[in-house]
Amino acid sequence: MLRLTNTVQPYAWGSTTAIPRLLGRDPDGRPQAELWIGAHPGAPSLADGVPLDERIAQAPAQFLGPDGGERLGFLLKVLAAGAPLSLQAHPDSATAARRYAEEEAQGVPADAPHRLYKDTSHKPELLFALEPFAAMAGFRSPAAAHALLAGLDLPALPPDVREVFDGVLAALAGPDPSAALKEATRLLLTAPADAVAPLVEAVANACAGSDDPSAECVVELAGHYPGDAGVLVSVLLNQVRLAPGEVLYLPAGNVHAYLSGTGVELMASSDNVLRGGLTPKHVDVPELLDVLDFRELPPPLLAPLDSSSPDELVFSPLPDFALTVATLGPERRWERAVPRAVLVLEGTVTLSSTAGTLELGQGESAFVTAAEHPLTVSGSGRLASASPGTPAG
Repeated sequence: MLRLTNTVQPYAWGSTTAIPRLLGRDPDGRPQAELWIGAHPGAPSLADGVPLDERIAQAPAQFLGPDGGERLGFLLKVLAAGAPLSLQAHPDSATAARRYAEEEAQGVPADAPHRLYKDTSHKPELLFALEPFAAMAGFRSPAAAHALLAGLDLPALPPDVREVFDGVLAALAGPDPSAALKEATRLLLTAPADAVAPLVEAVANACAGSDDPSAECVVELAGHYPGDAGVLVSVLLNQVRLAPGEVLYLPAGNVHAYLSGTGVELMASSDNVLRGGLTPKHVDVPELLDVLDFRELPPPLLAPLDSSSPDELVFSPLPDFALTVATLGPERRWERAVPRAVLVLEGTVTLSSTAGTLELGQGESAFVTAAEHPLTVSGSGRLASASPGTPAG
């Protein structure tokens, strides 16, 4: 068992208090957006001062098991959003592998701001809400989006601005929902900036005071990103509000943006993010449009697998990873196979394996190798654990 030291990513949208509170540190006033726990080369956890990806590379069978491959396939995070994140989606495996090879052949530097594909992996992800969490995810009914926009009391718009707005309304009224959503998204994200900016302002002003969740989202986003076309794309998306303990699952092609709240995030170990707006980072609209799933879908909530106890929730939507959230008490022990990463959310727990024991307090984490089967956890508190996806979690 390896006690881990993890990197906190200081992205501008991060909360200034949530991750320090988990780690038992005083806030320093700066945003702390993501705590990374894993072996992603972009910010690997340290085990006895050595990056975890290097340790795994030295003995992959010991760390991951004889069938575990050469690299850890998942990345565990704590995500704390104090402001809305970018409008984004992630590619599937085939697209990631093909486009990574193309960018490599073109000689695009790995650290270039405009580099789109950092690796060959897909990046499906799930988020377990630790507190009320707001997001927008997946396309909703084009008829609902049309009804909201068509019902706004807009002022007289300049001809070029009115042309964009009318074009979006016409697209949303089309007979095929997926085609309607695709065309409306394309029109908004490719319209001239000098036409989009006044349209964003006009729509946001007209939405002010409405209790419609989509209208409220427009107003909020316009305050953070004035003039950004992503503000208007939000009208096309499902508004999602998670209660603590609920889970959002985002497969390849699902357009989304987290808005506020703190949660445990688990994903394939990839950094392939395609952005379309709501960010100062590089935006590539054609690439985003190419990977998006434009089907009309309900909010992508994920139910847990069957569990032997209500104190143990297991979420495993695909073989890449499984997230287990378990609550322990004096009479409750938790036994599971390894390898896995363990993060203590509350209280104190003791990990026991063939390698010995390790005590972890709130905010502390560890990696348990495949050679240490089985793992037993005891104590009093709550933990989040990431492992390869299996029916047992």
